[in-house]
Amino acid sequence: MAQNVKLKNISFEDNPNRNSDGTFASSGGDQTGGGTNTGGRKLSDIRNEYANIALNELKDEIKEKQKDVKKDAGFHNVEALEDLEAKLKEYEKIQKVLDEMPNLFDWDAQGEQKQKAGTKGYKNGQSKSAVRVEKKSFNVKIIDRWTDADDQGIKNKFPKFPRRLKEERKQGEHEGVKRKQFNDVFHGQTIISDSEMLNSEDPHIKEMMDTIFDTWNNIFDDEMRSGVDILNIRDGTAKDFDARKGIALGSMGDREWLDFSKHHDGDHGEDPLIAPSAMGFLITKDMTKLEVVELMIHEGNHKIWNDMSRDKPEKIKAFVDKVFELGRDGAPTDYAESYWNAYNKVLMNPESTKDDIEKAKILIANEYHSEFTSSVAVPFSNDYWTLRLESIEKANELVQELHSE
Repeated sequence: MAQNVKLKNISFEDNPNRNSDGTFASSGGDQTGGGTNTGGRKLSDIRNEYANIALNELKDEIKEKQKDVKKDAGFHNVEALEDLEAKLKEYEKIQKVLDEMPNLFDWDAQGEQKQKAGTKGYKNGQSKSAVRVEKKSFNVKIIDRWTDADDQGIKNKFPKFPRRLKEERKQGEHEGVKRKQFNDVFHGQTIISDSEMLNSEDPHIKEMMDTIFDTWNNIFDDEMRSGVDILNIRDGTAKDFDARKGIALGSMGDREWLDFSKHHDGDHGEDPLIAPSAMGFLITKDMTKLEVVELMIHEGNHKIWNDMSRDKPEKIKAFVDKVFELGRDGAPTDYAESYWNAYNKVLMNPESTKDDIEKAKILIANEYHSEFTSSVAVPFSNDYWTLRLESIEKANELVQELHSE
């Protein structure tokens, strides 16, 4: 869920549509993308839809463990049962607080639904061939955030950066996509890159793909999808992944440009594209439907954060300062708290600059925002992403303030 994760080997291979008419046979919701939906599934609706699923699954798990205890009342079975029962009580308390909290932040997940289904049935989707740009013309890897565009910065941060582009940067020329060309090249649509799983016979992968498709088409709205240049989905079922060990299951990289304006009388139209904005997801063998929905809403809110950073920087700055004042104990989830560890590492690094420290501070607030919003929508996808009861009221206050007009 980190924003600076490297997604390697993004594939733009074109594939046959899921159905003959270019749509995906998904469970629930409008799959055609042809109509307009200006209401409906707000955050509270999403929460009501998924919270009971998690609670019922936990209750079923308790029933099974009770059977185990009847067969064997040993220490490990009894302790496991007590832990499950304690978790259920905590979850029910959280659900009660969310249900009863006045003015709970209610992200309008479907402000508008005017975008039509494109390639493979994804709304606003397009194929690589529609873009008509060779892969070598621009970098399609999500790289660490560009922090220094001068020549020394390129050398220090990206020693393997293509020599040709280094030289072209000095000359102010580039053969790839330029800022002034971008809209004509990408058409305001999203390249769909999910070919690794498109024809999978694995029932788990099919369920996860169905969930991703449904969330993209029926929970995301036009605003959430707009500005995502690539939707990239990878198959990670062959390996073991653990978000607690720094493996990002999702990512949202912002669009990246090189500043060529000094070569063109201050005109940014010649700025070359370093990387398109890309939303990425890694499907793992143990991933659940609830985790997929939570993860996608989380990354979608990173996209909203990126938009607000450009459009309302003063509100972002105020939010960052207030989140930082709360300290790590104010984090809304265990996952959000983990970013304080990264911040402390930056502080302890003697080579860290003020800019490095400020970016680590902003990242804490960025994750705070995405974690609260997504964990309110899907409160109990897993323990690592579950809201802390004591943090809900203050987090709601700060997020409400950030999104207020």
